[in-house]
Amino acid sequence: MDVRQAFAKLLREIEIHESDSKKVKREKRERLHSFLKEHMPTPLYRYRKLKYDKEAFINGYISTSKPCTFEEFDSQIEIDKREVLTTVHNGFPPFEDLYTWICSGKKIPSSPLKNFPWRVQIVVKLGLWVMKNGAHFKENLRCAHRDVKKDINRQINTMRDNEIDDELRYRRYIACFCEKIDVYDMWKGYANFDGFALEYDFTLNIPDEHVLFPVIYGEKYNATRLAITSMINLLPSILLRRFPIQPFWNIFFNWPNFFKKEKLLRFFDELFYLKGYAYKKDEFKKEQEWRLLSPETHKSSDKRSFVPYNPVAIYFCDTMEKVAFDELNQIAKDKGLKRYRAILDESKKTVTIEPLS
Repeated sequence: MDVRQAFAKLLREIEIHESDSKKVKREKRERLHSFLKEHMPTPLYRYRKLKYDKEAFINGYISTSKPCTFEEFDSQIEIDKREVLTTVHNGFPPFEDLYTWICSGKKIPSSPLKNFPWRVQIVVKLGLWVMKNGAHFKENLRCAHRDVKKDINRQINTMRDNEIDDELRYRRYIACFCEKIDVYDMWKGYANFDGFALEYDFTLNIPDEHVLFPVIYGEKYNATRLAITSMINLLPSILLRRFPIQPFWNIFFNWPNFFKKEKLLRFFDELFYLKGYAYKKDEFKKEQEWRLLSPETHKSSDKRSFVPYNPVAIYFCDTMEKVAFDELNQIAKDKGLKRYRAILDESKKTVTIEPLS
């Protein structure tokens, strides 16, 4: 089993839950980090365009980007919407059961609301009490019940684009590396035939709170349970909107803003972002990619960030303009880096690496 297959197996086995104790979380993370440290290749390379990455090299930074800046969002994710629908609707009582429950005269049981924040529980109970004592109660309840189910279906049908993708596109920064320096297509696609490549050694240390991991090709990350979690987190907003209980809520809180901060359920797996970025289509396999994942989360307008970290060597494309080469070559000398020239043969689609004196 190669390192990528072994890593995929490890990701299937490890889930870090919010309810886990600190000790359990630490043990799970140590297991993951030990595996990655043991299998980390030396060295790793970044192919860079001269136009965009010259300053980062000069200043000793690794430039990181949010996936929304990529030409194509390449994460492989799958969601079983039938499972999401079944799970959510099974937790939502049929109309007749709900009507009988409310009309029974018994105290409204807490079980359907037990995972809701206590403020939500109070307001929902107040709203149902008002509904019960108002005119056209059964008709209004039936309409509200129907509309809630429609809202749930609509949210689930659009969830793939709106919820999961957005979390991955805008919430974290990543930097991409390659295991090989002589890949012609990488020089073509990522260095634009006139750029450069940087060599890094991460075996001694990795930037604080970052994680470096191999990309898994040809598989998908099953985010169904995350989709269920996200859907459950939307339920209070849907209920407050469809049942006549919003006035009660507004007495205490601005309910739309409240639910941006307080969730019924947290992510079921704290490794969500790592797993979300770890899977790509098999067609990218030639890249042999590793990704550096940043813990930072900035506002959506901040699409790039920088991690202080110096390379150990630089490779200049042989077609780089002389003025740019002279400047970067001198900077590389001043930094004490090993220096190489990459000679590209377009007819043979090959790359030859030669050291610079």
